[in-house]
Amino acid sequence: MSKNILVIGSGAIASFYSAFLAKKTQITMLCRSDYDVVKTNGIKIESPIENLHFYPQVINNLNQYRHQADYLIIATKALAQIDLIAMINQLNYLPRNLVLIQNGIHIEKKLYENFPKINLISVLAFVAVSRISSGIIKHFDYGKLIIGNYPNKINQDCQQLIDLFRDCNVEIEASENIVEERWKKLIWNGAFNPVSVLGGGCDTKKLLDNPFCKDLLQKIMKEIIALARLDGFNLDDNLIDKNFELTYKMKPYKTSMLLDFEAKRPMEIEAILGNAISFAQSKSVTTPYLSTLYALLSCY
Repeated sequence: MSKNILVIGSGAIASFYSAFLAKKTQITMLCRSDYDVVKTNGIKIESPIENLHFYPQVINNLNQYRHQADYLIIATKALAQIDLIAMINQLNYLPRNLVLIQNGIHIEKKLYENFPKINLISVLAFVAVSRISSGIIKHFDYGKLIIGNYPNKINQDCQQLIDLFRDCNVEIEASENIVEERWKKLIWNGAFNPVSVLGGGCDTKKLLDNPFCKDLLQKIMKEIIALARLDGFNLDDNLIDKNFELTYKMKPYKTSMLLDFEAKRPMEIEAILGNAISFAQSKSVTTPYLSTLYALLSCY
């Protein structure tokens, strides 16, 4: 099933999943600072599962893309300073499907409102993967995707993308309610990511081994579950223990926010914390733990 797939982003997530998709279809990637390296050397994935090396078609400006993409995959960091709407409008032809592989909660709304005629697919990546250098990606663990149409359901285009990922040996789960899945993922992201930075650069094992940090993580998670319930999703408190169990099984890992902090890159503060706090404010609810994390991270 050959498809025209355009990927915005060439970081860890974009490169990792593009490498698998490249087994079955041609991938075009928007590359900026690493354009020359990727064009010359391709992208290498070092993984305990499977080492991959592929050569995508590369562009450094979206108006260079002359096709109508079947799927435009957006796999950049979810940063407020990245104007996705303006970027999409640079294309010669709007895509048939927008695919958002990013962290955070309530991140789809602006795209949904600005491109109402384009099918919007929202994806969550559960993977421990880092960009070591230009064109070199290190995969540590996991790799599962959860995917669904925004705001809900699974249509034919979404199902075809699911089938393509499966054909490329990517573990993927379809969800009829992707927003609920985003809240579930935020339970981990909203706790471990900020605390790993504010804790002085702790990996997941150090955070869990410290009883005070573990207690703080638990309280943050409870606050996120309470917000999810306000949004109409009755998440169970046992998700906290499940998140801890999965993290104990994971190899010690530095969160993506910590890696961004150490590299002096912008952090996904708004998508992971700010949007949740804004939602709470719209419901006249206070979020002492999330708001404290947000305030401290905003100082950087």
